[in-house]
Amino acid sequence: MTPDVTEPTDADTPADAPAGIPPGDGDFAAARREQLLTAPGADERDAAPRIDVSEVAPNTKRIDVRGDAAFRPGS
Repeated sequence: MTPDVTEPTDADTPADAPAGIPPGDGDFAAARREQLLTAPGADERDAAPRIDVSEVAPNTKRIDVRGDAAFRPGS
């Protein structure tokens, strides 16, 4: 049986990609920041990165909430 989903490879994830930002569209971080700052009363803390993504084994990603995140899940 052939899987419907292809797994990313190291070639798909550049080593210099910012943590928490998916590879591919180089303008993703800028578009994300712009969108998060459009809300009334939004400030730079709203657009700050909140997660770190690391590869702990081949095709296995670990997602951690950053310790310095201004907003955390459940708060």
